Amino acid sequence: MNETEWTTGTAIHVNLKRMISAEGTQESVGTYTITKTDNGFTIDTGEGSPAITNVLNTYKFTVSGLPKSGTIDNETGEYTYFVTEETMIGYKTSYLNPSPSGDNPSQDYAINGGKIINTPEGGYELPQTGGIGTTLFTALGGLMTVTAGAILTMHRRKRKLAEG
Repeated sequence: MNETEWTTGTAIHVNLKRMISAEGTQESVGTYTITKTDNGFTIDTGEGSPAITNVLNTYKFTVSGLPKSGTIDNETGEYTYFVTEETMIGYKTSYLNPSPSGDNPSQDYAINGGKIINTPEGGYELPQTGGIGTTLFTALGGLMTVTAGAILTMHRRKRKLAEG
């Protein structure tokens, strides 16, 4: 799969979340807007959000300054962090996640090096160009010209015979 490079002015909106167990309650850590500019990238974050670093031109980035464990809804343990992307109009979003055990490689988030893939939905149907082509019209135009010439020639001969 080819990775697309960011074009200037392109922005993505991602949400960083964490949970303690796969079935556990999730909580938001931060929401980010990453925009490609002429001079690199701008990153808009909410107050207190961990820093995003190492933004690469292939839509890859690193989040740093995250605690390794804590408590969510009275459950204490190690955090699992993941990223979701806000839905982009006209695109279908899917996630590919490397899984240490190989189980459930596709989930509704990107985890630890996982990929978020946006595929255009439907799109626009381009108008037909060329249609049946110009050959038929050229042939008909030529036939009409030859027919008109033949009628004109016959008409002139008829007139000469009538006069003569």
